[in-house]
Amino acid sequence: MRAADLKRLGCCALVALSTATSAVERAPSSERSGPQSWSYTIRASDLATGILSIELALHGFSSPLRLCADMRDAAPSVRGLARASDDPDCFEVAAPAAGPFVVNYQVDLHDLSHRHGDPDWAARAGDDYVFNDESVLLRPDPMPDDAAIDITFDVRDGVGIAAPWKQLDQAGRHFQSSSRQYDAGSYVALGHLQRLPSLDAQGCSFEVVLLGGAHRASTKALQSWVARAGRAVAEFYRGVPTGHALVVLLPVAGASEGGVFGSTLHRAAPSSVLFFGADAADAQFEHDWMATHELFHIGNPRLATRVHWFNEGSATYYQDVLRARAGQERASAIWSDLYDGFRRFCEPAGTPPMSLADESEGLRKLHHYTRVYWGGACLLFRADVAIRERSEGRTGLDDVLRELLKRSQARPLEESELIDAIDEAAGTPLVRAGLESTVAVPMDALYRKLGIEPVAEARVNLNERATEAALRIAILAAPVVDSTKSRRSSSETRR
Repeated sequence: MRAADLKRLGCCALVALSTATSAVERAPSSERSGPQSWSYTIRASDLATGILSIELALHGFSSPLRLCADMRDAAPSVRGLARASDDPDCFEVAAPAAGPFVVNYQVDLHDLSHRHGDPDWAARAGDDYVFNDESVLLRPDPMPDDAAIDITFDVRDGVGIAAPWKQLDQAGRHFQSSSRQYDAGSYVALGHLQRLPSLDAQGCSFEVVLLGGAHRASTKALQSWVARAGRAVAEFYRGVPTGHALVVLLPVAGASEGGVFGSTLHRAAPSSVLFFGADAADAQFEHDWMATHELFHIGNPRLATRVHWFNEGSATYYQDVLRARAGQERASAIWSDLYDGFRRFCEPAGTPPMSLADESEGLRKLHHYTRVYWGGACLLFRADVAIRERSEGRTGLDDVLRELLKRSQARPLEESELIDAIDEAAGTPLVRAGLESTVAVPMDALYRKLGIEPVAEARVNLNERATEAALRIAILAAPVVDSTKSRRSSSETRR
């Protein structure tokens, strides 16, 4: 199973309301009225214990008030509040008769990471942690659509904080967020962080931090690993929507591959966590694809629901395409990898076979990760070819994805809008039909006209005399943009 198959999708389970009581500390009544907002003060006196003491001050709320953790099963690691009887992930607090109020509770990061070992809850590297704010920072329920959130850390000297939020002070301990950002989720790194040089590409800044733990690879190799991926992704999207992304690196003891697995929260201000092998040598990162896969997610359009075949399929397809465009791999190696994935996973899985749409929708229960990732990649590859054929090479899937990202900034898109946009560009209901199909996809004729000639299960030769060889070459060729138009290089040569 590929490392990307193990990737968590940043799930944010919406939890129901609950009824319980908690310890509420009264605050002055002068701030009772006004718009709804809240602030967190997070204290960590000793990271070796993993205990965070959190003070939550709420303004503009009336009783009764519900507080919830948005990641399922995060609440058992919360201390100092009584859990609800009808929903174990929510709490209820009683507001004072007048004025704002302050709620105090603790979160045991050690327990949270031990239970899950996943950045969508918390993961530990030595005495350093990365966690999802939706697991640690309880939020009011219902949550306002547009509320300001202030976040302050009170930690010992030498303890660093990295988060995708807006930084308000030079010390890096005071941040500003919002309910929209909370709803999207943020990865937060806390501990003795090593800050690697940031990457600036296409007007975007990638902040890179390394958590503690012994590792063989040099920081130069790790920096280059992220920089190659970040630059390729920024050039593809011609920027990052918010202009900033956080990348957190964690070594995995006993692992020798470069990229082990990763996760990205891409809506609002994006953040990624990349786990790498603690025993991996520098050379293991030169041809690794995982960082490109994960960072590609930061440009996925905002969607109203989870669409795994699209988000994971596009990242799986472009993890290869973008590495070829960056000169990281030869074209023959890229097409061999794509062919191998398509050969195994273009076909529906299960008995009886299930459609890609059903497998994608039921991914969490079925665990057909490889099929959904590569099935989506196969479908988008076929759409890319169709779009390029119809437009005579003037446009491709790249252009459709960038347009969808642009459209989604105004409002989240529905899955049907994704399908319609791609099918309209292709001039045929290729995606809609492909998602519902329960039969194997015939690929041989497509391979022949593109000049992709299989010689082994995971190796192909490229025929430059094939009728559509130029189209195949254009897919891996980096687009050249000037002030008046876009042109595509005709060279497929890679080092």
